[in-house]
Amino acid sequence: DAPEKGQNCRDKNAKMYRCGVASTNALLSLIKNFPQRIVQCQYMGKDAYGRFIGECSIGKININMWLVEWLGTSIS
Repeated sequence: DAPEKGQNCRDKNAKMYRCGVASTNALLSLIKNFPQRIVQCQYMGKDAYGRFIGECSIGKININMWLVEWLGTSIS
């Protein structure tokens, strides 16, 4: 699950930071590194709130996994 746009998180020192904004910026940086910037997503359904659920990739990078790993390193 990706951080929401306005979500705040705690870093390894328990300091609050804007993880929603930080993850959006990190994702934009990732996409900018690919010349064609083509993101492909496979629709898997909707969650309890009616939001789309799926797996996305750019090149050979699974964006879902990349974001989970990025979030883990951003707070550790």
